[in-house]
Amino acid sequence: MNYIPRIAEMLGLKIGEEFLVENDVCLHRFTEKQLEYKVCGIWSYCNRLLYLLNGKEKIIKLPYKPQFGDEYWTVVWRKIRSSADLEPIKCIYMDDIGDHFRGALGLIYRTRKEAEDDKYNAFERVTKKTWEEW
Repeated sequence: MNYIPRIAEMLGLKIGEEFLVENDVCLHRFTEKQLEYKVCGIWSYCNRLLYLLNGKEKIIKLPYKPQFGDEYWTVVWRKIRSSADLEPIKCIYMDDIGDHFRGALGLIYRTRKEAEDDKYNAFERVTKKTWEEW
């Protein structure tokens, strides 16, 4: 039985999702069959799986960057009468200036849950103030 897809999921990754490994400059990814790394533009078998599983090496996830036409989530500030809140909304990636601003600010998320979980941290990153201070 092939456990690679389940291992990738256990490590918080999807098949084909590129990531870095701490103290290494090469991109890595899981395929359906193996762990690979990219050297000089070529994907090759990588023997670091045990080190990732036992925690000797750490996965560094790359920021999500949608492709043209993909849906993504972001966080917006909404003020309704006297109350204000941060709200996740769905967007379509059009590769325009708004998408690039949101990407540069770290405000592009794969899922609503990711946006919801990060909304107050995102507010602090952008404004340099906590939500409570605002």
